[in-house]
Amino acid sequence: MAKNSKSKMVTRVMAAAIAAAAMFSGIASTQAAVLINIDFGGQNLKTGAAVLGVSGDTWNNGAGSNLVNSANVGTTVDVTLSALVGFYGTSGGGAPTSDGLMFDYANRNNDSFTVTLSDLAINTTYDIVAYGAGDSGTQGSLFAGALTGTTTGAQRTSYVSGVNYVRGLATSNGSGVLTFTVSSNGSTYSVLNGLQIQDAPAIPEPASLGLLGMGALALLARRRK
Repeated sequence: MAKNSKSKMVTRVMAAAIAAAAMFSGIASTQAAVLINIDFGGQNLKTGAAVLGVSGDTWNNGAGSNLVNSANVGTTVDVTLSALVGFYGTSGGGAPTSDGLMFDYANRNNDSFTVTLSDLAINTTYDIVAYGAGDSGTQGSLFAGALTGTTTGAQRTSYVSGVNYVRGLATSNGSGVLTFTVSSNGSTYSVLNGLQIQDAPAIPEPASLGLLGMGALALLARRRK
């Protein structure tokens, strides 16, 4: 085989491998993630974007079954709180009444409570944002379990990680259930303003991309024989 012909063949094979890898990774990146928003407190219902989401997004009003997603389409997902909690709404701490998410919240005095998300896809990783900031400026929350982190509750006028929300990846179990607890941090009240949960973006495994490269090399070797 002529030198120029070999060079062209190598170029074509490499281009095909790169295109296949790009297509494989693009499948995951272009799939729309399903986002579910939940606003606790029951007074001013949040609409639109928070840390996640876009303008016009729909929010669920508190715990319930068959929650709707951000596009107002029904899902099978349920959310429950383990104990009787109070609901409180105030503009204290600077929370604007226009932002229903931070204006009101679920709380429990001198005790923690458990949040359970069920009827999720089994053994699946989710991106979760939990909001925890009361009205006093010192009412933060401690999250433990599938989701971990703390908030100080220092302000509620804008979304600040570690101040009024935590974000992390959590994986449902073999029954499609995911749980975490909310405890107080800085006061006697455990506070939960709301939740956002969406499918974590799928990332192609290095092994899968490696197989594409090995396939390209095998094709090259076959053509050279």
